[in-house]
Amino acid sequence: MARVRRVLDAWELERVTLTGGEPFIREDILTIIGHINARGLPVAIISNGGLIDERIAAALAARRVAFVQVTFTGPEAATHDPLC
Repeated sequence: MARVRRVLDAWELERVTLTGGEPFIREDILTIIGHINARGLPVAIISNGGLIDERIAAALAARRVAFVQVTFTGPEAATHDPLC
């Protein structure tokens, strides 16, 4: 969280994009999003989508999330899923 604060303090931003790796692997990702939102900034997220369930989707809907981009690493489950 300290890194997030330092970036938000150092730069004038219009939006923050969270990506990775996979941002939803962090147990505190919703706290981080909330902290960014508290600074008046929307969040964009780039994810492989593998960890987005109904609970996460509902939590994102309650926050200022500009968009969630889900990447696909293969055209079918057999090639995509092992990578995600």
